[in-house]
Amino acid sequence: MDKQLILDAISNNKQMERHEYEFIASHLGSKSFLVFGTGKDTDYWRICNNSGITYFLEDDDRWMQNEKDVIKVNYKTKRFEYQQLLDEFKEHNYKNLEMILPNKITKTAWNVILVDAPQGSKDSAPGRMQSIFTAWKLADKSTTVFIHDCNREVEKLYTNELFSESKFVKNSKTLKVAKK
Repeated sequence: MDKQLILDAISNNKQMERHEYEFIASHLGSKSFLVFGTGKDTDYWRICNNSGITYFLEDDDRWMQNEKDVIKVNYKTKRFEYQQLLDEFKEHNYKNLEMILPNKITKTAWNVILVDAPQGSKDSAPGRMQSIFTAWKLADKSTTVFIHDCNREVEKLYTNELFSESKFVKNSKTLKVAKK
């Protein structure tokens, strides 16, 4: 598949802005890349990081593919719980934010992490609290973390709390790039 053709197609879906896709892609190539979520942009990420290792964490069975790089995850929290979970985090109680992940995820030194799941737009559904926490936990000082939809209340709050404002590399309307 041609990277530009895929980019043209996914940019029309408005999951992300074209410049955001291009900016994230500029950090890829031969990296260890972890993506929270799959979707119409999954093949694009695979192509952009074709010389590296890429894994996708997905909770929605509709997006599950029979691919060895897609790992099924379960989110145990709902978006409406975000403040309680943040209070627990501030008290160093991470129990409810922890995710069960295989060793190939927890033991990898990640160069790049993209948080773009779960959907996180309804109080009755999972929010991105666990994804952002897990990105924070898996990242080290050299990891670049991209958090999409950071203009939304929960994503903004968790990004600002877990990643120091002084460590933001780029901050656009819907995408923040952070270092731990």
